[in-house]
This record gives sequence, C-alpha cells and structure tokens, in this order.
Amino acid sequence: MSELSFESLPLELYQKLQKQAAKNKRTIIEETIHLLEIALAAEQAELPTPIQGKFLLTDEWIDKAKREGRE
Repeated sequence: MSELSFESLPLELYQKLQKQAAKNKRTIIEETIHLLEIALAAEQAELPTPIQGKFLLTDEWIDKAKREGRE
C-alpha cells in the first residue's frame, strides 16, 4: 500500500477532515479513503441521457444514486 501524507494539506481542510472523521467514528486515513472512493465512484457514474437539457428523474435512477452514495 502507498503512503498518504497530510503535510501539504491546508490546515483548514485538515481540520474539516478531522472533524468529519470524528463524527463518522473513523480515523483521518479511513475518512480520506472513504471520501476518495465516493468521489471516484461519482466520477464514473453513468447519468441518464439528457432530455432538452435535463434528464428524467426516475425512481430507478434515484435508487441507483443512493446505492452509489450520492445524496
């Protein structure tokens, strides 16, 4: 496993991460990995085909989004 360093992370961002990790009962490393997984999964998520600049918001699409951790 590669090493993760927080040395160059801005203090304000580190403190937010620290607070969120405590709230979720995770270590800072666990919270960071969790957030990275969510961000990368969202990037790969397939969105429905737009309909006149919008997309049809179906129950199926909402359920899929919830399973992928998007809220």
